[in-house]
Amino acid sequence: MKKKLNIKGFALLIGCLLLGACSDQTDDSRIPTGSGGKTIISFQVKAAQVESRATVATEKTINQLMILVFEESSTPGTYLYKYPVTATSLGNNTFEASLQATDSKVKTCLIGNVTDISAITAGDSYEEMISLLTVPFPAAGPEYLPMYGEASFNQLASGGNESRTVYMLRALATVDVSVANEATSKFKLKNIQAVRANSLIQVIPDAYTENPAGNKVVSSPSVPAGSTTLTTSAVTNENDATTLAGLYLPESEMIIHESEQTSQATSLIIGGIYIGDDPGNTEVTYYRVDFKTSANDQFGQLLRNHKYMVSIADVSGPGESSVEEAGSKPGKNMGTNIIILDDEDSGEIHGPDGSYLAVETSSIYVNYYEEATQTITVESDPDPYFIQWVDDNHQVVSGKATMTWGGAAVEGTHFSLSIAADGSSITVTALENNLTGTERREKAMITLNTIQLVITIIQKTHVTYDKENIVIFSYCDLNADLGDEIMSIATYPTTMQPLKDFIKNTSLFGPGGKLAFGGFKIAGLYSSASPMTTRLADLFDIILIQEGTAWVNPNNAYPSYEAYSTEMFKNLSEWLRFSPQRILMTVFDNPYMETSLGVNCEFEWGSPKFSNSSQYAIASDIPSFIRKGPFGELTTGTTINAVGTSYYISRTANPHLTPILVINGNTDQMVMSVDLDKRIIYYANTTWFKTSGLLTGNGNVNKAFDILMGNLISWMADTVIGEKLAPDA
Repeated sequence: MKKKLNIKGFALLIGCLLLGACSDQTDDSRIPTGSGGKTIISFQVKAAQVESRATVATEKTINQLMILVFEESSTPGTYLYKYPVTATSLGNNTFEASLQATDSKVKTCLIGNVTDISAITAGDSYEEMISLLTVPFPAAGPEYLPMYGEASFNQLASGGNESRTVYMLRALATVDVSVANEATSKFKLKNIQAVRANSLIQVIPDAYTENPAGNKVVSSPSVPAGSTTLTTSAVTNENDATTLAGLYLPESEMIIHESEQTSQATSLIIGGIYIGDDPGNTEVTYYRVDFKTSANDQFGQLLRNHKYMVSIADVSGPGESSVEEAGSKPGKNMGTNIIILDDEDSGEIHGPDGSYLAVETSSIYVNYYEEATQTITVESDPDPYFIQWVDDNHQVVSGKATMTWGGAAVEGTHFSLSIAADGSSITVTALENNLTGTERREKAMITLNTIQLVITIIQKTHVTYDKENIVIFSYCDLNADLGDEIMSIATYPTTMQPLKDFIKNTSLFGPGGKLAFGGFKIAGLYSSASPMTTRLADLFDIILIQEGTAWVNPNNAYPSYEAYSTEMFKNLSEWLRFSPQRILMTVFDNPYMETSLGVNCEFEWGSPKFSNSSQYAIASDIPSFIRKGPFGELTTGTTINAVGTSYYISRTANPHLTPILVINGNTDQMVMSVDLDKRIIYYANTTWFKTSGLLTGNGNVNKAFDILMGNLISWMADTVIGEKLAPDA
């Protein structure tokens, strides 16, 4: 499973489901006659592992289990609805149902805690049933959570007895809120609820995968057509506890456009008392928290059977006076950490002594290059925990120091590991490049009182996947282009031939290359011919923007160059936010980049600042994956003769950028840099990639700039493909 904001999940062992007794109420009027006999099926039901801190029966009970029976039609693979059966509970998580015998293949859909199936009729296909089977979401929350599972049979023999183990998937997300120790003196938690929650629940997801344990996991929401929104009832804190659970919510879509996030996203509203300097204050105010984490840009998205653990880290002032006011404005005065957990791997444990430990994921993936890092969020109660390196048998490795809160990083064999000063996160760093062709793994154990949780750290290899292609889109004016192999809209000259030769050299980038994957495909289009829409951008993995691209008015459809430039960079920003598998590489020749991309080009007289220097230099703090990668190692400070106008952007004005190339003798003047958070590479001009530019040409790797571009493109490819495939690749 890929990590999407996907934040990885956990598996918490459940002792049992609290199962209610049901009677066998087979609706024989819906059973075709003449089929001959019955088959008794025993269903061993296992609930999806994810569970909140709530001990209420709501999320554990299957009060009624309905079996919807589908038979394969004359079209292979197409299953049509036949009849329902209400199963009988035998206890111990087991239900029994009597089904009509048939020689046809049968697919059974198990529906828990749903009684109204009137929307589906005999003859509906299985696919039609998925979208038809919806139930209302009550503002006060359901008494029992809708669940779904399925089991298939090659036939149902008359008089036969069969059994199946079925993993059920809850149709709702759950939200837990806690107040961190350092915030308890400032804030009293009183209630939680949500605004703009969807009014309908789709019982069965449009798509899911199964992890090795057999648990179903979704990576995108299924929101029924016609769903409106509502404000849920508040879950109240009656005992002034520092934790509160029991808020259940339907799935919701990610809100892409920033302008719509405040008004359209499903948001958590936390009610509480800000104590501040007034211990006697009793006024409850309301704070908005949006479902988004630092590792997950899917703003407002909620997924079924996921737990959203919100930890209140700091409160600096009162909230809004009402739930409605809080829901209509951006959040303020409350700092939170959010962990999103699903069933993919064990990341949460409740100890028998009441202690509690949760990590964002127990499988931590880092990139192939030296100094690649990954940080995961941790929640613990009580504090603190400690970490030790362990071997494959989970025995502590001798001679290694114990890692403590705020202590120095401790090196294992392939990684170093450190804990934040407040224990809220763990950071892993790769000690060297992994160019071996196989993953490297190492284990560490977190100990908190009676809890011991083993985490596995995996460093990916630079060899990614030999069947995957990457599509680069060259969006250009009339001065620079990579050509086109895909669009076939018009014939474009390849003016950046050295760069094209470089990326199309299969000994460098291809199944047998230094970076082994399917290779690059090139698409090209003149910016004057078509605007950069999000629909166009969605076709590509990497977009390359050259000089003058935004200084056009495609088909004269915009009132001004400024209007088009603003729209173009807004669309590119949204394209990047939608997926962590995308890269933008652009010149910085347009002042309208700043609003959407966040780069300050400090334009003067219609152009970026420039230097008359004849040399560039490898930046001293160039990213480690460019300094040392599959194509070799660079020495910082190495000079490269300048080509073309040496435009630069200031590091002082853009502290969020990491320099790659700077003007020799002036480390503040960056001619090439990268925004690692947004995955944007900025470069001075396309002359570098033309004949007599900075590349050697003919796809050769002879000079420092060749090595730089080889390592940079390797990182770009790994970002696109590695993220697609990890951790399954």
